[in-house]
Amino acid sequence: MLRRNWARDRASTRWGPGRGRSPSSRTSRPRRGGRLAEDAGIGGLISFALAPQDAEPGALNLYARTGTVFDATARTVAAAFATQASVAMYGARRVEQLTHAIATRDVIGQAKGILMERFALDEHQAFDLLVRSSQDTNIKLLDVSRWLTDEVTRRSRGHAPAEDGPEPPSADRSFPG
Repeated sequence: MLRRNWARDRASTRWGPGRGRSPSSRTSRPRRGGRLAEDAGIGGLISFALAPQDAEPGALNLYARTGTVFDATARTVAAAFATQASVAMYGARRVEQLTHAIATRDVIGQAKGILMERFALDEHQAFDLLVRSSQDTNIKLLDVSRWLTDEVTRRSRGHAPAEDGPEPPSADRSFPG
């Protein structure tokens, strides 16, 4: 709650003498909204952006009880820590993206295989068919592929097509046969 109110007060502060911090400064003592910060025991702040280009924004904010603790050494150490945190966050995000890509690739590959076997298509034709079905129905390619693989699994286990489940992606227009 305090951080939100203090941040809102600081956001409404214009840059200039006696009004917040100068745009070139990386450390500051809160001037406006300072009473909230002082009541919480905050006398200084240093903040670092953690997001590389094309990534979700993030920041490392360090607070201190006094405004004089962020000397050159403290700023250097904090900057090194922020760099390492940024690299770690980027790596974790990248691992998550690659894991998702592998799972996505597997489902789409299964759907391509089903179409190749059923309609005697090559891999490019099967993929084009999935893409066309996705575009015609305005359903994501992964969701079309998932629907197809789920439906084949249901039928192979002797279950009837799901009546209350999703309709096939424009089956009359996109899938040959």
